Amino acid sequence: MKQSKYNALLRMLSVSVVFTFVILIIRIFFTGNLHYANYFWNIFLASIPVLFASLLLKRNWHLLLSAFFFVSWLLFLPNAPYLITDLIHYEPRKDFPGWADILLVTSASWNGLLLGFISIMMIEDWLSIYFKKNLQNLIVIVCLALTGYGIYLGRYLRYNTWDIITNPVPLFYDTMSTIMAPFHHPRAWGFTILFGSMYAIFYYTLRQLSTMRNP
Repeated sequence: MKQSKYNALLRMLSVSVVFTFVILIIRIFFTGNLHYANYFWNIFLASIPVLFASLLLKRNWHLLLSAFFFVSWLLFLPNAPYLITDLIHYEPRKDFPGWADILLVTSASWNGLLLGFISIMMIEDWLSIYFKKNLQNLIVIVCLALTGYGIYLGRYLRYNTWDIITNPVPLFYDTMSTIMAPFHHPRAWGFTILFGSMYAIFYYTLRQLSTMRNP
């Protein structure tokens, strides 16, 4: 289908990820500690939405399998922009230059944003095969909002994507509590609305920039 048009972008993104990993490996080598080593795992998780989105674009799957890929994509999507919240772990340290750590955390956050954005673009292309533009936009906006809530669950309630299988009861309880008693969870709703809005603004700004090269 339309996956081939993303090849050049994915290659450039690979360069960006390697740049982050090189800084991190150098940091580990010279400091002898594993501070920020969580970026290896977090960037891996952030790349999973691209995998599922790519699978959807590769061919026309059976309806149930397509639904499985889409739901899996949505469940893993918050792992991509979640990398922005890792900025809270930054603090000046004496064992490594501060400017290098700033490069490390900002490039990792950038990688997370791009991984998420590229996967959403792929999903938009996939949705365009089956839905009209207005419904397609609505689905994407809902997914962006759910991403904000997913990041809240990960950052503050410390849930992981796989907790939906391994720890479903507490996850269901906390989610329903947030929905049924919203005024008791101002942080959850504030974070979800503001972060979801920011992510949507970033995404649609990037989409608008991508159209400026076309007359």
